[in-house]
Amino acid sequence: MTRVQHRLIEAASGPAKARSVPSRATDADPTAERLQGHSEILAAARRWYEAELERCARAHRTCWREHQEWVEAYLREEVRLRLVARGWEPTNVV
Repeated sequence: MTRVQHRLIEAASGPAKARSVPSRATDADPTAERLQGHSEILAAARRWYEAELERCARAHRTCWREHQEWVEAYLREEVRLRLVARGWEPTNVV
């Protein structure tokens, strides 16, 4: 199973099993995650989104232009689903 498939399953499994946008500091301490403010969570989501875009661009190499549109749409939806799983209202956050 690829990382993308794993993340899709994770995001679709609901709030109890879905992980939040990755943050090494909060993975170790779940209570710290609840203490993060709105702007910190959005900043972490944006950092994750940008890092994933760069990783995908490197992976697709010369074919990146062909895949860029759907990859960006997929990553935006993944961020949205993770934020909704945290109880956020569905809006365009990235």
